[in-house]
Amino acid sequence: MQQLEILSVHWGFSLGGVAKYSLLIDGVSQYQPVKIKTICVLIEGRQYDEVVLDEINAEIICIKHAGDIAGIKKLFRYIDQSRSDFVMTHGFNAHFMVMLHRWFGNSRPQRISSYHGEYHATTPARQLIEPVYNYFTPFYFRHFVSAIVPVAEHCATHLIKHGVDKDIIQVVHNGIDDISRDEQARDLLRKEWGIADNDIVVGTASRMDPVKGLSYLVKAHAQVVAENRQVKLVILGVGEEEQMLKELVSTMGLNDSVIFPGLRNDVPRCLEAFDIFALPSLAEYHSIGLLEAMRAAKAIVSTDVGGNTESVRDEKEGLVVNSRQVQQLTGALLRMASDPSLRARLGAAAQQRFKENFTSDVMVKRTADWLNSLRKLLS
Repeated sequence: MQQLEILSVHWGFSLGGVAKYSLLIDGVSQYQPVKIKTICVLIEGRQYDEVVLDEINAEIICIKHAGDIAGIKKLFRYIDQSRSDFVMTHGFNAHFMVMLHRWFGNSRPQRISSYHGEYHATTPARQLIEPVYNYFTPFYFRHFVSAIVPVAEHCATHLIKHGVDKDIIQVVHNGIDDISRDEQARDLLRKEWGIADNDIVVGTASRMDPVKGLSYLVKAHAQVVAENRQVKLVILGVGEEEQMLKELVSTMGLNDSVIFPGLRNDVPRCLEAFDIFALPSLAEYHSIGLLEAMRAAKAIVSTDVGGNTESVRDEKEGLVVNSRQVQQLTGALLRMASDPSLRARLGAAAQQRFKENFTSDVMVKRTADWLNSLRKLLS
């Protein structure tokens, strides 16, 4: 069978889920006769994931700003010269550029896309463009794309609701590597953070922006610690809400029971220090952080948003509460904190579900099968 050629196009390559996704799907050739070549347009001065770019051996086009016509022409020439069977895009800017290529380029490859969910603005300035981004993506999918692979059923439902043909959608959930656990990390990290061995640690790891719902977690923790002084809260990460959250902790008199270790590049290791993983998000699609907690066999309290319940089901692999509901979140955390057997049972079930459904091997194989199935579009 002839090898299928896929050109994967990125505009920017920021740290986070899409970069990790690209690294994983680069391995589809081990399962099917499919080869992925990645090209990435990088804007001068923007942060990007250098490590992943090196690992996938991506072709790089550097431009000075988003309107750099010379750089855009280079991208179009590369697409034309690649002679790929499909051009696969990830995110608004890549979608937009490949749409323009349809009109101004010299080749006509089939267009396919991954979909990781709606865009959520992280700053007031970006809120002005949020509606544009979220209107354009389903429009692009409706009119210019032959096949789409969303990372969660929730994402697929959203696209169908906005007029995208369900027959061109195939869900493949995110996956992450199944790594060995660090047995010594728990004691070392608790010592580093000043946490006693018999304390119960509720932890979370995310960027600190409004959509992550961390202020609700802090408010719930205030009620939890009023009943159980042994409970500590660890919030890993940085972001625009960092100062606000620290001020909230101080105002509520929680400085002795909340720890902010900052940005860590060893999150899987840090999870070993947690007894309970909390995900209080107001919106998610298919959370990598949740998968990491499942892999580590953590007892999980999660909000019922987006694709969270596609990973963790209430009373089966964790406790699920409504978002923005401090009392529900408090109740679930207190229940977990007071019941070690419940934590052990739900944590073991979460780890088993991860191994069966959400490893990188499972995800890459399913993606390879999906890509290979697109041969029918070429006939």
